[in-house]
Amino acid sequence: MSSSYFKQRDRFDFSKDTLDIGNPISWSRENFLKLLFKRIFAISEERIEEFYQRHLAYYLETHPDGRKKYFLNFFGNS
Repeated sequence: MSSSYFKQRDRFDFSKDTLDIGNPISWSRENFLKLLFKRIFAISEERIEEFYQRHLAYYLETHPDGRKKYFLNFFGNS
């Protein structure tokens, strides 16, 4: 799985209500899976659809040839 599927948290973004992936100070690709799962398990069930749509939109925006089905291969059918 590639970190390019998910929107990274901006540096110095200390908001507690973010759906982006990462640490606000530094962001290491080696820690990507840990940060991804930490974010997924930290958000409430009511926000899962919002999380999915945010990262799907990011993926489609940054991968002009990308298709929703490739993103779904990782995330699962929603």
